[in-house]
Order: sequence, then structure tokens, then C-alpha cells
Amino acid sequence: MSCCYRRKLPSKIFRYLELSLDYLRRKASDEPYIFYEHSIYENEVFEQQVINYLNQAIETNQLSLAFEQIIDLDRNVIWQYESDLILENIAVDSKYLHAIAKKRNRLEALEHHHIKMVCEFLHTLEKETTKLIKITIPISKETFTSVDFNPYIFGLFHQYSIPFEFIRFKVKGDNIKINQHLNQISELANTGIGLDTTSVETALSYPFNALHLDFKSTDDKWNQYIQSMHQLFLNHHMAVIIRDVKSPEHKEVLHSLGIKYIQGDMYKPITADRLFIKIKGNSSNEN
Repeated sequence: MSCCYRRKLPSKIFRYLELSLDYLRRKASDEPYIFYEHSIYENEVFEQQVINYLNQAIETNQLSLAFEQIIDLDRNVIWQYESDLILENIAVDSKYLHAIAKKRNRLEALEHHHIKMVCEFLHTLEKETTKLIKITIPISKETFTSVDFNPYIFGLFHQYSIPFEFIRFKVKGDNIKINQHLNQISELANTGIGLDTTSVETALSYPFNALHLDFKSTDDKWNQYIQSMHQLFLNHHMAVIIRDVKSPEHKEVLHSLGIKYIQGDMYKPITADRLFIKIKGNSSNEN
């Protein structure tokens, strides 16, 4: 064994131990020991690389926006756009990016930056085209329930002169303690900001504007469940939006059940640049 290799070996072992302990802490497990596998080290290194790249992308404004289309089936038009972040030059999808950011305590910073980018997009869009579109921004319940959320939102809307009614927030996650956050929720709702949820319990506990549910199947039980949800929330002036719709057959089944709004792979996402050009082109044709 060479002298150089002997010097490196202890530091590498200590690094493995450090990563293992960090991994064990984040698992929140009652187990006092962990069986070390080299894949833990590889995953930790990769995740740290992603976070480093993400931090740099936030600081240098290198993140991009893309928009999924939410379709109004009754009118066969785009009802709203749901925004998503793209981290270019690295093969990581949005869900994985948010999962890593949550593990590394960077989720709030990422989602705040996402909201800021949407405000910048709308500000530029209105300035260049005199047009605005309605955009739904997905955020975690952790970011939404933070004491910093409302002041940050109101500050951004004032800075970029965004009318409140053109932004909706889709709050992801269950077990939002409504009583603890009632004033915060009311403060947002009273301005005209739309609030959506992915939780049936939250939708039942507070009059959010819409409930987003994933498409599961077309068997009778699920169809009856979706139909009953739609009718219940329709009576309370709340929309039901079905996500992950992948085929025209599924679209037709949902429409026959009374579902009005859907999104999914049938309707391809569009980048912010392409959407801007499309809207600007339509404005020019109107003139």
C-alpha cells in the first residue's frame, strides 16, 4: 500500500461515517445503528451536487419556468396554467428536485424563488402584451404555513404590481391545522388570491377554491367517489381538478361524471418563453 493511499484511507472512512450518521438522523428512525452501504455515499454525494447546483441556479437566476395546462372540458379551452420549475443542465425532474430540497432544508427558498419567477413572468407579460393569464403555483404546506409566507407574497405582489386574482396557490400536503392558520388563510383569501389543496380533509375543513386529485382508475368505486366529490364541492362553489389524465378515453369518462377540469400528459407542458411568444403573437393578431 502506498503512503499516499494510507493517508487518504482514514479520511475517507470518517467521511463515510459522517454521511451515515447524517443519513440516520434524517431518517428519523428509532434504530441506533445503520448497516452501511456504499450506495448511501453515492446518493449523498449526488444529492449534495444537486443542492449545490440548485443554490447556484437560484443565486444566478438560471432556473426556468414551464407551464402545464388545466383544461375546461365544457368549453374545451385552457382554464389556467400550473407553473413548474426546470433545472436545466442536470437530469433531475421537478418532484425529485423538491424532495432533495426538502431533505436539505432548501424547500422554502426554492418555492419562494418559484413564486418570484412567476411574478416576474406576469410583470413582463403585461408590460409587453397588456395581457395577463391566471397561474396556479404549487407549494408545500410547510412553506404555506410559515409565518413569513404572507408578508413575502404581499411584498412580491406590490413590487411587481400583480393583481391578486391572477395567482392561485395549490397547497400540497395533508394535516394542515386550520385553526392555527385561519387568520393567515383568511388574509390571503380576502385579497382575492385563490387557494387550492390536494387534501380532501383540508377542502372539507375550509372553503378553499379547488381540490386537486390524482386520476386512479375507471372502476365503479372510484368513479362514484369522484362523482360524489365533484357534487359535494360543487354545492360549496369549489372546483375539482383531476390530474394525471393520460388518454382521451379517460377524459371522456371524467367528463361523463361531471368533472369539468383536468390536466395531464394529454396536454403537453409549454415553456415560459414559448408561452410568452404565443400570447404576444395573439395580441399582435388582435391589433
